[in-house]
Amino acid sequence: MLFVIIGDWGEHFYIIISGAVYILLKKHQEIAKESDQQKTQENAKDKEKNANGDADEKRVFTDGMSDEEKLQIIMNLYPGYFLGRIMQTGSSFGEIALQNRTRRCFY
Repeated sequence: MLFVIIGDWGEHFYIIISGAVYILLKKHQEIAKESDQQKTQENAKDKEKNANGDADEKRVFTDGMSDEEKLQIIMNLYPGYFLGRIMQTGSSFGEIALQNRTRRCFY
């Protein structure tokens, strides 16, 4: 997975060759803080499962999954965020930060 953070300096331009990119935006600071703590606890459990050889199947997308199923998985994995936008094959992003030599933004 690739994480591009709004507010970071843009050094790359991305073109989506195939698939989709889900743009997630952080929820209100207090809500996100609680969710981040919960996420940290879940990550610790996941690491323990993976160390024992148990694959976490909910993190794997299959060709037969609907967009709604994929979105539900993503939202469960990142509870401190909400969906801002879905970008599909052929879309691109990162040009504004590169052209203007500024921090990343979301439009």
